[in-house]
Amino acid sequence: MTFPFLGLTSSHDGEASCSARLTTVRIVCGNTFSAAEAEGERTGAVYSFSHRGDWRSRMGEAREALMYARGQTKVYVEAMQD
Repeated sequence: MTFPFLGLTSSHDGEASCSARLTTVRIVCGNTFSAAEAEGERTGAVYSFSHRGDWRSRMGEAREALMYARGQTKVYVEAMQD
């Protein structure tokens, strides 16, 4: 069975964007983080937002991105079960 994971990353200094990526890789170390990051870049299942500005105005956009990623995970799981 395959489980989707949501990897959230941010920097401590506020200089980098916060990113959410849907992945099938459980992130437990630098190597699995790199694998999840590569998967997100390959599938486009990454949503980034800045720490600045009105984040509430972008909630709909974030929801759409995560729903798209969820649909893509469902397609992946069905393909792997075949």
